[in-house]
Amino acid sequence: GYPGGGRVPQPPPGVSGSRPAPTTHARGGTSHDGDANGRSLAEATFKSRASKALTSKLKRELAVLQTTAAAEAERLLGVQAELARRREALEAGLREMRAERARWEGRVGTLRAATVQSEEWLAERARRTNGGAGAATDATDATKTGSEAVSRKERCDAAFAEEDDVSRQLLRAVAKDAALEDAMDALDEGLDKGVLKLPEWLRATRKLSKEQFMARAETLVVRKTQTQRGVSGGVTFRSA
Repeated sequence: GYPGGGRVPQPPPGVSGSRPAPTTHARGGTSHDGDANGRSLAEATFKSRASKALTSKLKRELAVLQTTAAAEAERLLGVQAELARRREALEAGLREMRAERARWEGRVGTLRAATVQSEEWLAERARRTNGGAGAATDATDATKTGSEAVSRKERCDAAFAEEDDVSRQLLRAVAKDAALEDAMDALDEGLDKGVLKLPEWLRATRKLSKEQFMARAETLVVRKTQTQRGVSGGVTFRSA
C-alpha cells in the first residue's frame, strides 16, 4: 500500500505509468553482434580472394602442362610416322631381295641344266674327235723341230672348228655366258670370305648380270636362227 494508507497518486495526463526498460544490456549486445559480423565478412573476403588466387594458379599450371603434353604428343606422332616409313622401306627392300633371290635360284637351276647338257655334249664330241685330233697333233709336233708344242687353246680350236659364222657366234655367246657365271661364282666366294664388301659385290654382280643377260639373249636369238635353218643342235662343226 501507499504510506499513510492513502491511495496511490495517478500520473498526470499524457505520462505512462510504466517504467522505461534499462538500455545498458541492449547496447552491450548490439556491439558484440557488430564485431562478429565484421569478422565473418573479413573471413569471407579472405576465402574468396584465396580461392581466386589458387584457381588462377591452377589454370596457369594446367595450361603449361597442356602445352607440354601437346608438344610431346606431336613429337611422338612424328616419330611414329618416321618408323612407319622406315618399316615400309624395309619391307619393300626385303620383298625386292626375295624376288632377286628367286630369280637367281631360277638362273642357277637353268645353268646347272645347261652345264650338264654341255658336259654331255662335250664328252660325246671328245669321243668322236679323239682319234683324229690326236693324230693331227702328233703329226704337227713331229714336223716342227725345235718349236714349242701346240697350245691347249689351239688344240681346242682345232678340235671344235665351226662350220659357219653363225655357229661361231653361238659358241662365243655360250662361252661368254659360262665365263660370266664363273666370275659371279668367284664374287660370291669373295663375299663369303670377306674379301669383298656387300656394296662392291652388288655393283659387280649387277654389271656381270647385265652382260650375262645380253649373252644369253644372243644365244637364244642365234639358236632360233639355227633352228629355222634346220640345225637342231645349234652349232655345226667341220668334219675332222
